[in-house]
Amino acid sequence: MQSLDRPNSALRQLQTLLGNTRQPRLTDERFDKAHELFEGSSNQQQLILDWLKDFSVRHTGADPLSFLSVGCGSGILDNPLLQALSDLGRRIVYTAIDPNVVACSRFRDDFGRREMPNVRLDVREETVESISCDQKFDIIHAVHSLYYFEDPAATIKRLLVRMKVGGKLLILQAPKAELNRLADCFWFPNPDVDIWFSETLETYLQGVDLAYTKTRIHGRIDVARCFEAECAQGAMILDFITQVNCQELKPAAREQILGYLTAVA
Repeated sequence: MQSLDRPNSALRQLQTLLGNTRQPRLTDERFDKAHELFEGSSNQQQLILDWLKDFSVRHTGADPLSFLSVGCGSGILDNPLLQALSDLGRRIVYTAIDPNVVACSRFRDDFGRREMPNVRLDVREETVESISCDQKFDIIHAVHSLYYFEDPAATIKRLLVRMKVGGKLLILQAPKAELNRLADCFWFPNPDVDIWFSETLETYLQGVDLAYTKTRIHGRIDVARCFEAECAQGAMILDFITQVNCQELKPAAREQILGYLTAVA
């Protein structure tokens, strides 16, 4: 009982310290860097990449195979996926959208350094709501992006409309487990706003009677650098975990965050 109460106690103390004050958001540039450092400290990126590649290879019949990547970021997942499929000889038409201008620029730069003549890429600084093309897709994937939408249900409906007949919508969403209980303290301080973690997503899918299959991918993250006081990389990993600039928080709040990580590690 004591081991379970310790993280709960740390979380309650953190919520008391934060109150209802909106916390400092990350700039586009810091978010992009923090995301890359977070993924570099975790095995989940490779696990997701392997899963997406296997799924895409099994999707036969379409040539070229068309994708829509929702919330593509800097392409740290997309470009390796495209490289793997290109190396297998698949012809790919790939549309990627993200409102982060910094990340989209890095996506294009990385793609330009690779040899993928059978891939046609279109990276757009757009959102699902604003996307200007009327193309439909064989595979639409939203990897850890549905959290950031104000109306996830409306987003899913928009994406379903963009699927070809026989197409697939893939939504990779984390559960509200240890790390995301911490992030939930910061993303929306309004208790009436419900971030869609995987449990909420599944409840929605059941409620609208959409057929789906569920797969659990077990990832891990090394947070050791977050505890190094002068480590800039550790600070940015902590930023991505919380989704705010922790350097602008009160020292007591930062201490409580590290206390919670210690309790759940």
